[in-house]
Amino acid sequence: MENRRNLFDITFDTDTENDANSDSDISLDSESEIESESDSQSENESADENVEYSQWKANDRSDLPKGPFTGPNPGPTTDLDADSNEFDFFELFFPAFLIELLCRQTNLYAGQKQRNKPDPNWRPVVEPEMKAWLGVRVFMSILELPQTALYWSKDSLFGHLNIRRVMTRDRFDKISQYLHANDSTTNTPRGQDGHEKLNHVRHVLDEVLRRCKENYNPHQNVNVDEAMVKYRELW
Repeated sequence: MENRRNLFDITFDTDTENDANSDSDISLDSESEIESESDSQSENESADENVEYSQWKANDRSDLPKGPFTGPNPGPTTDLDADSNEFDFFELFFPAFLIELLCRQTNLYAGQKQRNKPDPNWRPVVEPEMKAWLGVRVFMSILELPQTALYWSKDSLFGHLNIRRVMTRDRFDKISQYLHANDSTTNTPRGQDGHEKLNHVRHVLDEVLRRCKENYNPHQNVNVDEAMVKYRELW
């Protein structure tokens, strides 16, 4: 019995010791791997930060000498007299012939659509109406309401807007339905060479951009915000 007990004790102790050593080895290895991964990750992050910092420093040109500004005199290029109003300023960038263009193209598009489905509620738009429609749109961009219909609301909360005196809601909606700035049939079909995505607004866009450059000279330092096209700095 004694020999058996000693044998059992030895076996038990040996198994326990092996288990302990085994657990210890696993624990140490795991901690070592975690520490190694953590150290490696920290080193990588530090390296990335150093690269980003060095790149930022490389692109930082605030300390570079700048020569005198040789461009045109910055600021507005057109002085309006004291009798001018807001619409005179608007016409500097959106001239009268563009309003005539909108009327002509809107009536053309409405006629094209009604060849297949006549619209008894449509009548050709004229320039005073188009001016009024544009004025309403500008007003809506200044004072935003949750729904377009609220601009014509008879509720006393919105009664001061007076848009109903300028144009009825039905007429505003009808002009909006057919509003066009270019003949869509002149554009090359989608997917073919020559198709232009900006065909619908090309004439208006080109003229407004030209007049923006014509009526204002930028200063030496210009900030580009939310750029949608590539550009480069000129030093």
